[in-house]
Amino acid sequence: MRCFRRGFVAVAAAILAGSCAAASTAPLTGPSDSGAGSSIDEPTTPCEDVAPDCRAKRLPDVSLSEEKPRVEGVEALGPVDQPLEVIISFDQALAAAWQEDAQAAETVRVVLGSADSQAMHWESSGDLFYGIVWTGVCITRHGGTRIGSSSPEPTGCSRGDWGTIIDAHTGAFIVGGTG
Repeated sequence: MRCFRRGFVAVAAAILAGSCAAASTAPLTGPSDSGAGSSIDEPTTPCEDVAPDCRAKRLPDVSLSEEKPRVEGVEALGPVDQPLEVIISFDQALAAAWQEDAQAAETVRVVLGSADSQAMHWESSGDLFYGIVWTGVCITRHGGTRIGSSSPEPTGCSRGDWGTIIDAHTGAFIVGGTG
């Protein structure tokens, strides 16, 4: 496991700042030529249909743009200003996040945006990423989270947000955590 302890821009108002995360380079599935999949006008697939153990209410997917340049919880991502070719879908991004960084959250939102991976110290050659914002996650004072909805809630738990970043081209897990 590699621990990212660099002073990079935070996701979710300090999500990911100083957090430990395992880096994975294995893609979930091959990229899709159909672009980003669902749009704001299309209904989102329920979380449990993407990841059977997920019980979070899925909020609408968002693609950041000049009209909607920011979404709370993924401040590290900016507007998408390039064609959405050969990227995974919103559902594939959620599945990848669940596979690598599952959270027992109250809600989850998938956001497509851009970021400078070198400036963020993310191990990726691309600049399109999905930010998955898990809200209502049980966070302990040691930074651990309750994973899996059947586990009893640990002592010293406080509710907060957790962020997971997925490479939009490969489906690889980049980083996850909270600040």
